[in-house]
Amino acid sequence: MPNSGPEGAGFQNSIHLPTNPMLTSLEKEEELARKKFLAHSNNADTWNSLRPYQQLILSLVEKYTLNEEQTLAFLIFADHHGRKYEMHEKLKPLRMILGGPGGAGKSQVFDAIREFYILLGHETQLKITAPTGLAANNVGGATIHAEASLRVEYATMHSGSKHGQACRTNLEEKWLSITAHISDEIYFLGVLDFAQMSQYLQLAKQVIEEDVILGNLDTLFAGDPAQLPAHNATSLYDHELVKSHTTRKLNGLMGYINRWLKEW
Repeated sequence: MPNSGPEGAGFQNSIHLPTNPMLTSLEKEEELARKKFLAHSNNADTWNSLRPYQQLILSLVEKYTLNEEQTLAFLIFADHHGRKYEMHEKLKPLRMILGGPGGAGKSQVFDAIREFYILLGHETQLKITAPTGLAANNVGGATIHAEASLRVEYATMHSGSKHGQACRTNLEEKWLSITAHISDEIYFLGVLDFAQMSQYLQLAKQVIEEDVILGNLDTLFAGDPAQLPAHNATSLYDHELVKSHTTRKLNGLMGYINRWLKEW
């Protein structure tokens, strides 16, 4: 990522301390965003030519005092949503990873995205999760294990029993209106749990195409691969997994994962 800030410190190794966005108003920040925009363009018509969702994005950048890299991450995610729902563009699902150590300001980006969805009236389309209860609480979300039913056995989830049907119905209801998924501390999740999450999201969203993953949702994963790896599990950046694209081991690995899920 490009460097930003007075010392040129990058997002990966800098600590961003924003002002409290609760101490301001969107109207105030929208006016500030408009003035800054006009200072660069020198043309009032340019601001007025922006679509409402684009003006909202710039206002939220000011409200949450996002730095350069936070702004870039927020713009990518928010503009993708705005283009689909205000401009009706047919876009492929967004696949995005936001890296950085604790304190780098990732949660500030989540807060800006959450308010963006709320102000558009789309709050029911966004789900925020994390692998642990503490991490989920820190981002105002829920655990991915609960939301994606990761502790329900594969055989149970696919069975025709009343319990299996109830599990599937519960899963589908949790994701019925969801079009975008943010998951923090994703590197705490092991390979098998990640694969199961993708399969269960496919089931929840009733996606049957084999070449589609993660329920066909817009997805933002965040975390720091330098932190502790997944507990008692193969990490997402395991050496054998990472080099599989050059050693042709990927198909074998996915076959193993699929067999494990079905036998679990």
